[in-house]
Amino acid sequence: MRGPLILKLNYLKMRSMNIKISNVVLISFFIIMVTATIHTSLQSNLFVVFPDLVKIPWFNATLIDFYLNQLMLYGILIHLEKYKFVKTLPWFVAMICLGSMATSVYLVYYLNFKKREKSND
Repeated sequence: MRGPLILKLNYLKMRSMNIKISNVVLISFFIIMVTATIHTSLQSNLFVVFPDLVKIPWFNATLIDFYLNQLMLYGILIHLEKYKFVKTLPWFVAMICLGSMATSVYLVYYLNFKKREKSND
């Protein structure tokens, strides 16, 4: 009888450690992305160079790729939030405006709060 309890406790300890490691990695990614964005925006103004960039086919392909990827990630987010569209709308706006930065923040939120809510149900 004691064996399964020890296995369960070990599993919970490992799960907690994995979530902490995931948090550190995701927060590190967020800091790197914000730093790169600030650094780049201080060096050049996107609104000034945008007309020239639109003429480059790879830039257009990158924009299409990015926004389709964000729509797919939003579909996953809607599913994880049990199709509560009003609740997910702010995340959608953040993902479209901030991209991977908002996605990493949502993942930290999900791992720390939503997973616990699901395990308590």
